[in-house]
Order: sequence, then C-alpha cells, then structure tokens
Amino acid sequence: MYENARKGLGKIYTAEILTIFVVIIGIVSAVILVVLGKELKSDGASVNTADVVSFVSMLVALVLGIVSFFLNLFGIISASKDDEGFKNALYMVIIGIIASIVASILKTKHPSIAGYFETINDVSELFVFYYVISGCVNIARAKKNDALVATGNRTKVIIIVIWVISLVLNFFKGSLEAKGTVGGIFTAIAIIGGIASIVSYILYLVILRKTINTI
Repeated sequence: MYENARKGLGKIYTAEILTIFVVIIGIVSAVILVVLGKELKSDGASVNTADVVSFVSMLVALVLGIVSFFLNLFGIISASKDDEGFKNALYMVIIGIIASIVASILKTKHPSIAGYFETINDVSELFVFYYVISGCVNIARAKKNDALVATGNRTKVIIIVIWVISLVLNFFKGSLEAKGTVGGIFTAIAIIGGIASIVSYILYLVILRKTINTI
C-alpha cells in the first residue's frame, strides 16, 4: 500500500535537497559579489573575478535546478497514483509549466502581461507544496499517525505565511531593480528571501521524510 507514493516522495525529497543547494548558491554568490563589488573601482581584475563567480554559480544552479525539476515532476507523477492530494499537485505543476512557457514567450514584447503569468507560476508552486503536504497528511491519517497529521497541517500554514513574506520581499526587490537601485538593500532583501525559502524547504523536507518513514 502506498508503494508508488513512497517512491515518488523519495524523488521529491531528493529534488528539494537540490533546490536548497540552489538557493544557498544564490545567497553565497550574492554575498561574494557584494564583497568583490567594493573593489571594482580600484581593481580591474576584480571585475573578471566577479564575472567568473556569477557565471559559475549561475551554471551550477541551472544544472541543479533542471535535475531538481525533473526529479520533482517524476516523483509527483508516481505519488499521484496513490492519493488525490498528489494528483492535485500534478495539476498545479502542469499549470506552472504552461504559465512559465507563456511568460517566457511574452517577456520581450509584452512584459506586463508576462508578469501576470509569472505570478500564476509562483502561485502554482505554492499550491504544489500545499497539495503534496495534503497528500502526506492523507497518508498519515490512513496510517493513524495523528502527530504527523497535526504537523502536516501546521506546516501548510507556516509555508503559506513564508510564501506571502517572500512575495512582499520580491515586490520590493523588483521595485528597486526597476529604479536601478541594486546595492546593499537589494542584496539584503535577496538574502532574506533566500533564507525564508530555505526555512520553508526544510519544513517541507521534514514532512516528506516523516511520511516516507510512515509508509
């Protein structure tokens, strides 16, 4: 019972660990670039160093992000065979993929419209978290694990709160970027947003691991 869910959750768990590494790489590279940026005016070589750091971190994050995406997708597809919650998560993934593709197509000529689809993608990601945890809660309830049911429901609320905070931070970051203000405040917001994301991913990982152990 729940064999497909167990295998699927294992893939999702691995995918989220890779996602955490992507966020950490982004935070570390942002800090390094700020430190190097202080030397840009006096040391021309620092410009090259900053460019190398930016390129390498972006490349590593891209590769890890792609692997994480497909692991997560295949994991949800597998788990969706055993519970309705995971099936709803799969629908949200599909909506997010479509919204992301449309946003990419419209971004150059119609950036404002593309922004709406990017928001749809962001919201779909939140619902993927929500429904995967809901699937975990359903399994925990079937296994009569009341402690995990309570933890899962509490985690859903916490992740929604963190998501709202991240959304507000991204709004301010986008406003600063639009005004050309990319400095200490911009970097601080990016770092705080990254830390908030890591917290939500860790809570998510805890639920996934506990559910895998319950099955």
